[in-house]
Amino acid sequence: MTRLSLIVAVILLSVGVAHAQRDVDENSSPLDRIYTGGGLQLSIGSNLTIVGASPIIGYMITPKFSAGLGMTYLYYKFKRPDISTSIYGGKVFARYNVFNPVFLYTEYELLSFDFTLTDGMDNRETVPALNVGGGISQPLGRVAAVQLILLYDLLHDNFKSPAPNAFSVRGGITIGF
Repeated sequence: MTRLSLIVAVILLSVGVAHAQRDVDENSSPLDRIYTGGGLQLSIGSNLTIVGASPIIGYMITPKFSAGLGMTYLYYKFKRPDISTSIYGGKVFARYNVFNPVFLYTEYELLSFDFTLTDGMDNRETVPALNVGGGISQPLGRVAAVQLILLYDLLHDNFKSPAPNAFSVRGGITIGF
């Protein structure tokens, strides 16, 4: 996998992943505390096609704190050279609302990706990421929100991480039940 394709992968992985935070109190039912979201990716170009999904599910533990799980899958198909690969993995995340609309966010993620070695052999590598940062959230009605998140990967490795650098920007929409 080329450096350019890794850059594209990271951009597409980060677009669309956001987390809703609605008003809950001690009387809210467990179902009212669950939210879901994530992103879908589709890019069709003259040399590269990318299809992916990154769903999440979260639970609002308190009115200010939530946590959850997510997964990521991306499929790449290059025409020249004729190569295809998949990037996939999972994550756990936590979010704390400081005050509306600002929140703090952290996630631990493991991504597995294929790359071609200089001798032509394929190798699958699993790389951890520990993203920390924060963002802002704009409600869309009672159960949906649009968000922007800025993150820094504390475990970023220039030689192993699929991301080109430790910083990422994410945006997306989430919907509660």
